[in-house]
Amino acid sequence: MTLVASTGHVLGMPGYTAYPASKAAVRSFARTWAKELGPRIRVNSISPGPVDTPMLDAQHPSKEAADAARIMLAEALPVKRISQPSEIAKSVLFLSSEDGSFYTGFDLVLDGGQVQG
Repeated sequence: MTLVASTGHVLGMPGYTAYPASKAAVRSFARTWAKELGPRIRVNSISPGPVDTPMLDAQHPSKEAADAARIMLAEALPVKRISQPSEIAKSVLFLSSEDGSFYTGFDLVLDGGQVQG
């Protein structure tokens, strides 16, 4: 099982107190459930940074504003781009596959270097 947290649980997000708090709870569920359920069920979490999804569009009043936010988010990352949903999906598939069979209680941070400062 792979739960979706966010880099918000590591960084905090001023003005959005409930969001990073809820993602910290998700991360805690993964840790606890890994101990409670393993060896029967592996439980991990992923913590994506900015992802290019329709949610970005919904958070802004216009397409132009959303595109400007994408540029701002990308510029703040060491890799200078935000991730695509397919990159997140591939990571979930890895953690769910036999190749990821020794991972449990793990948090995979998919953030283009965001939490590195």
